[in-house]
Amino acid sequence: MVIDPNNDIDEHDEANNSAGRNAPILAATELVAGTPVRGLSLPDSMELLFNLELPSSSNLLISTSGGSGDLDLYVHQGQRPAHRDDYKCQSGSPISTESCTFNDAEPGIYHILLFAWDQFSGVTLEARVGGDPEPFNIELVFLSGGTTEQDDAFRTSAEQWESIIKDDIYDFSFVNNPATANECEIRTANDQ
Repeated sequence: MVIDPNNDIDEHDEANNSAGRNAPILAATELVAGTPVRGLSLPDSMELLFNLELPSSSNLLISTSGGSGDLDLYVHQGQRPAHRDDYKCQSGSPISTESCTFNDAEPGIYHILLFAWDQFSGVTLEARVGGDPEPFNIELVFLSGGTTEQDDAFRTSAEQWESIIKDDIYDFSFVNNPATANECEIRTANDQ
């Protein structure tokens, strides 16, 4: 769409043809492996940023613990993502305990973002380098009587999945809200 096709408008003040806006960019705090950052607090819908430099390939665990409230942890290696959805690891349990595990992590800068899903306080952020990766345990609960062969097939499958699952997966406990026998249900963290 051309508003002035003949260039007939003569503007006497060209200085008002531009606009600008200052956009704050959050600074990232350096996180040192093995040195916890304690007492972190944030109001809801706000973010804290950290950077961790991993000098050589190793197992890497970045975790939050303690305190109260609900935060989500996001971790990404390489260039800092523009949005939370672009982070490689996203840990979003309904509490303040979160973790991201990278086995044989590539060396470089790791960007860590803490997002206050709800306000949180008293949280500790820590990065651990090296050591064995934390194992993942699939707990099977048989609600009805399958055959021995069926039960064994599930056990074998669970063992295979435990051996190949490398990244962190939040362990949901449904002890307070057990499944009903002979029913198949899809459960989420909100059903705990």
